[in-house]
Amino acid sequence: MSIDPERVPFGGRIGGKNADSTLSDNRSTEVVLPVSAKDTRSNIISNVSGKDVDINQEGNSLEQHCQGSHLDYDGVLSFENDIGDTANPQEISKSTSHSLPDADSSNFVMTSLCLFCDSTASEKWNASPADVFSWMIYPVTTETFFSEYWEKKPLLIRRKDRSYFEGLFSRSALDNIVRKNYLKYGINLDLTKYENNERTTLNPDGRVHPNTMWAMFEDGCSIRVLNPQTYYRPIWKMISVLQDYFGCMVGANSYLTPKASQGFSPHYDDIEAFVLQLEGEKRWRLYEPPDGMKLPRYSSQNFQDSDIGKPFLDIALRQGDLLYFPRGIVHQAVSAPEVHSLHLTLSTYQLFDWSQYLAKLFPQALATATEEEVEFRKGLPLNFLDYVGLSKADVNPTKREKFVKTAQRLLNKLVDFASFDAAADQLAIDNLHNSMPPCLSDLAEKMSGRVRMEQQDFLTDPVNMNSLIRLVSTKAVRLVAENDKVALYHSFDNGMTYHAEPPQSIEFPLEFVDALEQLVNSSDFLHLRALKSLTPEQQQDLATSLYDSGLLLVEPIVDEEALDILPKKKAKLHAKIKSPRSKCP
Repeated sequence: MSIDPERVPFGGRIGGKNADSTLSDNRSTEVVLPVSAKDTRSNIISNVSGKDVDINQEGNSLEQHCQGSHLDYDGVLSFENDIGDTANPQEISKSTSHSLPDADSSNFVMTSLCLFCDSTASEKWNASPADVFSWMIYPVTTETFFSEYWEKKPLLIRRKDRSYFEGLFSRSALDNIVRKNYLKYGINLDLTKYENNERTTLNPDGRVHPNTMWAMFEDGCSIRVLNPQTYYRPIWKMISVLQDYFGCMVGANSYLTPKASQGFSPHYDDIEAFVLQLEGEKRWRLYEPPDGMKLPRYSSQNFQDSDIGKPFLDIALRQGDLLYFPRGIVHQAVSAPEVHSLHLTLSTYQLFDWSQYLAKLFPQALATATEEEVEFRKGLPLNFLDYVGLSKADVNPTKREKFVKTAQRLLNKLVDFASFDAAADQLAIDNLHNSMPPCLSDLAEKMSGRVRMEQQDFLTDPVNMNSLIRLVSTKAVRLVAENDKVALYHSFDNGMTYHAEPPQSIEFPLEFVDALEQLVNSSDFLHLRALKSLTPEQQQDLATSLYDSGLLLVEPIVDEEALDILPKKKAKLHAKIKSPRSKCP
């Protein structure tokens, strides 16, 4: 799915003359670690003790291009993370000592292996969505990230481990998906250039053919893949896990840029952006929005350099680095003079704000108030249009004030009719429709009937009254009341492209609501006989319906005597498939 975070990037070390970043603007006084940001002539990195730690700077082919801006911007923090290549273990330990994930723990170390590698590693991995996000932003803690940076200011995490994101995506992977799949220009992939303050899209017609694409890349075109997750499982897997973590849609775009090239104009986006530098390096410049818009709901127009002034951040992003910045930050990026750049932008929280929720809440509240309260159905004052309106405001101030007070009183009364839960349900339905379907493990696919096991009949029917059952993912479903029935909305059949299918749901009679609530609110396996308020026949029907739709994990227990060991079996099953959406295939 493409939500067009277009082109998004950035990072930097606090420093000056010989540093690889230049920072300006002291807008913010909040940083994760104490920083001597005003000392712009020394290469420093700050740690939790407040001391300035000298570090040896490695060569940077972009360094000469990333100098000259004014400094003193303290809204960005750069870590030199030396996992596996520690130049100064004692000082690094200080700078990452505040409740960081244990880099030697099995879950944390296995995260990248199991996201991107073979299934052998994944059998040993039981990482949760929180583990994956912690790994992505390591060594910053999630508590620090959400309190100091989220929706507030950019964050760079610079790593000396160039293999940190290895296996997530590559030029070879891009070549393979183009050769093996039917991608179309303008829908799945764009070829772009930015020259002489003008962005141009140079898409041929029809299908993307690899020779044409690579020839245009050699000619200076950037390649943007709008939905790489559709064709490349590691990205889909990453998105699936992060959707569980954020509780909303997560999208991805990849950007491959030839050396010494730029593909897009300066602009800002309407998403929270996580930029993962996969290959090469790129110079990023960040600016305040010229229109002053904070947390915009829609992306900006393309700006000219004359519109945006000087950047508050000017840095080189290298392989293994991560950059986060909130929606509304103007940015532009150019690849290094001697090497190409490949980065992946993971994006979230597009139109997922209080305004979107209230847009669901107010119409429902008004409809209910109109139905139940006669005052909302009374006629408007006679000839009120003669004194209310932009050109009528001064005609009769007394009558206008009375009208406004009545409207305000009715507006305040709407709160009494607001169904906060129903509005959340409607927002959840939209969110499920926007999202990618879950990426399941081999085990989850087999237990949900999506994959037929060897020696199994084509018509599988593992559901019996002794079965252990559990929804594949409680994050990918939403139970709502609709008139005289209940509907279970889900994202499992969304398709692999954005809005490829209409919203998906299964309808049930009202008497099934207690059992369905039991399932959607449980992450443990339940015995089918334990489903509430249903007859045995209804229990069997419900489980079969969910299984046939691919929403239910089923572990049959054929032998009645096996029920004696049910608690142990439930615990074992739960451990094996604790997080099926975040496991490798």
